[in-house]
Amino acid sequence: MNSASSRNAILGLVEGSGSKARTTWCVGNLSTDPLDIRGTMARFRPKIENERVAGNEVGQAILHRLLADGILTAEARFYFLDPKNVDKHLGISWLDLQKGQTSEKLIQYLRSIR
Repeated sequence: MNSASSRNAILGLVEGSGSKARTTWCVGNLSTDPLDIRGTMARFRPKIENERVAGNEVGQAILHRLLADGILTAEARFYFLDPKNVDKHLGISWLDLQKGQTSEKLIQYLRSIR
């Protein structure tokens, strides 16, 4: 998996809170795009850049930080999530994020974003 895939998961968490936190990433090949993204976690850029996810000041700040830290990578029409960088920067695994779990390091990370 590449680093862009991991970053999208965090943005999915930002969409909700607690047990309602959602991760809405595509794993595998998207037949609607000519890029071969099999074996990665990817999300269409317009899905992330829309008003609900990153369409405000807070969402934009989080997106920029995730990109800067290598949790997400932007390539062509997709953002890719890097599970290794999720764990490295947020102190929690991608699988635990999918389960709606959190960590003190994740909370500190989000609070540090301005």
